[in-house]
Amino acid sequence: MLNTINDKRILKFCQTNKSKFEHGEEVSLKLIIKNIPTLTINIFQIDPINYFRKTNQAISAKINLDGLLPAKQLTETFNHPPMIEFAKVFSFPEIQEKQRGIYIIEFIGAGLSSRAMVRKGALTLIQQQSDTGIILHVINEEKQICHEETTLIFDNTVNKPNETGGFLIPYGKDPKSINAIVTHGDFAEIISFVIPKFTSSFDATLLFNEESLFTGAITEFILQPKLFICGKLAPLSLITDPKVSIKVVNDKGIVKNTDFDKIKLCYQEDVSIKYLFPSKIKRITITLSGKILDKDSTEPRDLKVEKYIDLDSFENQETYYNTYL
Repeated sequence: MLNTINDKRILKFCQTNKSKFEHGEEVSLKLIIKNIPTLTINIFQIDPINYFRKTNQAISAKINLDGLLPAKQLTETFNHPPMIEFAKVFSFPEIQEKQRGIYIIEFIGAGLSSRAMVRKGALTLIQQQSDTGIILHVINEEKQICHEETTLIFDNTVNKPNETGGFLIPYGKDPKSINAIVTHGDFAEIISFVIPKFTSSFDATLLFNEESLFTGAITEFILQPKLFICGKLAPLSLITDPKVSIKVVNDKGIVKNTDFDKIKLCYQEDVSIKYLFPSKIKRITITLSGKILDKDSTEPRDLKVEKYIDLDSFENQETYYNTYL
């Protein structure tokens, strides 16, 4: 029984160990050791850009190190009795001095081995929508935008940032999940994001004075249009050939159409249409239309929003106004 206790070997990490360290923070690992007289410590610095480009997978402590030479190798000897289990803290000042990096630290002794991955620094992506696509910015561990020596690699393409440090990724015909390699200097992360599908919707609010809906009156219809791309409010200047059509149907079913072509669309100014109101009208249809060019399309697509005013409910009344006006 005593021999079994003496012969047992232990080489394991304490659960309190960290895997991520800030720049300048002491980098250390604490191990529980028993019956290991000599310990070899191999420090490997991983090239994340090459690794990600070859595997497109995240780095873990289980990474295959075959063929890699350690950047540094240390040896520790212990004189503790075989039955004594003790804790030992190992510090790595050479890693502490680094701004960023990914390291595998391997401890080998008496036929046992334990590995830990140490990360210095971090890169993340923040995303915002624009009229033509999503804009991605690379953010470092200090929450600063990375401008220089920064790339975004996916679909075998190396993308460089624009003058503001952002990457414009156009919307697609369908949603697409991307595993991108984000690099800054010689450091990299693999980060997933989704390129949204290009969608657009067109809507408008119709305003008018019901007291002006009588024969011979000059009725003013006010339209407040809105364009949405991928759910975000977009400039109305993207709409070409805007026009307003008014269709009226009288009590005999006769239809009359009137078109207004010289229409300007902008959020600062409503669309105002003045219309001479005909007699005995049953229904009014006001249509605001235009065209927009979709992603990867050579032909513009029609946009249209229709608003209806049904006057049947006022058939036996002399006026068409709301009693609360």
